[in-house]
Amino acid sequence: MLKQLGACLVSLALGALGFWWIAREHARLDALEDALRAVRLLRAQVEHLRLPLPEAVESLRGQCRLADALWEASCPLGGEALETALRAAGLQRDAAQIVQALLRAVPTLPAGETGPFDSAQEQLRELRDLKRAALDQSAALYPRLGLLAAFAALVLLL
Repeated sequence: MLKQLGACLVSLALGALGFWWIAREHARLDALEDALRAVRLLRAQVEHLRLPLPEAVESLRGQCRLADALWEASCPLGGEALETALRAAGLQRDAAQIVQALLRAVPTLPAGETGPFDSAQEQLRELRDLKRAALDQSAALYPRLGLLAAFAALVLLL
């Protein structure tokens, strides 16, 4: 009886692991979408309204998670506070580096220059497309692998 209970618990745990992984990847993809939206909105605030970066971030509060995280961190342009804010927004290292480079470049932009925004948007789009393609390929695979591993554990424990 104890053996069957252990097999069932292992099966459930391994099955749930696959579903958890897919949910985590969807959350990461959502964070990338949010960062792309934040960059578009920041560009509009800085380019068209000519707002300094802290004021642009303040005006975007409540519209995207990245702007909220930057505002709560007092809109840092570098260092540990910025990294913490980007992690709080759900960004992974590669996307966080793109946003960090953009935030460092914005205060030094001459009027009418949009190169860093264009570059950041293109890099974030490419990263999003890569992550989405990888997620589409593995969306059905990981839950099945978890369930197959659970079935194998069940067979081995019985």
